[in-house]
Amino acid sequence: MEIKILGINGSPRKGNSEFLLTEALSYTDNISNFKIKKKFYSFRGKEFKPCIACGYCGRNNGDCVHNDDFEDLKKLWMSSDIIIFCACLSYEYAGTG
Repeated sequence: MEIKILGINGSPRKGNSEFLLTEALSYTDNISNFKIKKKFYSFRGKEFKPCIACGYCGRNNGDCVHNDDFEDLKKLWMSSDIIIFCACLSYEYAGTG
């Protein structure tokens, strides 16, 4: 049985999120019961425009009015069995003084 795993790095930088996602994907190398196909996808260098709720996708088989990088991600997402999403979290603490 073949399992397709998509790892998505939501960070625009090469850093901890990418490292952790790569580590998570590497653990699948130890699974011997299945044929594992892995795909790494990074948001770095990609352009995603926000949805404008125009309804174009509903009238055109899910295609978007925007010509951006979402279409490639959507195809990978829809063809995957497992999706691992890794995103950076920024926390800035402003003390009360």
